[in-house]
Amino acid sequence: MTMRVGGSSDPLVFDQIFINGDLADLIGRVHEARTIVDLGANVGYASIVFLNAFPDAYVLAVEPDSRNAVLCACNLAPYGNRARLVEAAAWSRSCDLMLVRGAFRDGKEWSTQVRPAQPGEMADVKALDMPTLLQMCPRPVVDILKIDIEDAESTLFAEDAERWLKCVRNLCVEIHSPEAASIVEQALRGFQFEPLQSGEYNVYLNLTPKRAPLRHDGPWREPTKSRPLAPAPTPSRSG
Repeated sequence: MTMRVGGSSDPLVFDQIFINGDLADLIGRVHEARTIVDLGANVGYASIVFLNAFPDAYVLAVEPDSRNAVLCACNLAPYGNRARLVEAAAWSRSCDLMLVRGAFRDGKEWSTQVRPAQPGEMADVKALDMPTLLQMCPRPVVDILKIDIEDAESTLFAEDAERWLKCVRNLCVEIHSPEAASIVEQALRGFQFEPLQSGEYNVYLNLTPKRAPLRHDGPWREPTKSRPLAPAPTPSRSG
């Protein structure tokens, strides 16, 4: 397993995932997973945990920072075709983005953010929307979607999230701001789920769209009560 030292965030991520077991409660509640998407894969430690926990799983790992992606590719290489690394950023739409390094949280490698490229800027990385990323998966349903994208969740969930959330069975999100928390909550209002806290992750188990309420055409009226039928006249007998 590859790791940077000397002030890198890699040992912190290692402790979070392997020592503290931030994903352990989630993994303990999901009995089978065949398709897993890891958004904000960093150097691949969470993907490794998923691949080891679910031997039949395929993991799509998505990481925008090229410095992290190089190490992620090395760490996932032993899993062969069970894992695929995409060097891109998850966003609400496909577009060009700039990397923002050293400005968020402690400024280390695990806190790289992205922002839209301005006119005249040479983009650092491509943004892919969720429908595009889901098309890269071998199956139409994602058993676990893990999201740790340094507050970009506020953008990812802000536009038409219900459309792709219908393809997700279990959702795992690290939320980085009160604004992001509100946006994620709004996106999930049309779904039923079982909430769970797994380390620093907010987990939504067994995600299922709520049934739409029955619709009535026109105003409601009380049903008309039927009158009891009058007894049929008794036929007279002739003597």
